[in-house]
Amino acid sequence: DVVCDAMGPPIQYSHAINYKEKKAQQAFLRTAQDTLHSHGPLAIIDQARVPILKKFGAPIGGKLNWDLSCQLIGLVNSRVVRQYVDTYPIVRPLCMLIKDWGQATQVINAPERYLSSYAMVIMVIHYLQTVGVVDILHLDPHFFDLDSPWPV
Repeated sequence: DVVCDAMGPPIQYSHAINYKEKKAQQAFLRTAQDTLHSHGPLAIIDQARVPILKKFGAPIGGKLNWDLSCQLIGLVNSRVVRQYVDTYPIVRPLCMLIKDWGQATQVINAPERYLSSYAMVIMVIHYLQTVGVVDILHLDPHFFDLDSPWPV
């Protein structure tokens, strides 16, 4: 994950945003879309709980696909998953397998109110914890300090 932190009011680590915040985020993403249009096909996904600007169309082996969000909770979530992937070698290939299956069967399809790929990854980690393959990790105290040099 890459974080671009603009000067502004502090962002709360919450999944819930109010109507006014969502409209402000959508306006920011429209400006970003206008600015970044030369990087390929872009779309604002504003029906999502947290609006994002998504870049589409990268062929396999081509340029990178990415998305831009106005909230940092995704970064915190990525750090948790990253710690499991780095600590337990079984996590990455199993998650990739389950994600491929979920996308092929359309079980992973968040825009249609099915599961997100992140939800599937968390369920895989939970299952591995339940059967005793991975531990519940005790996170570093600086883990949630986004200003710390913790690698993502």
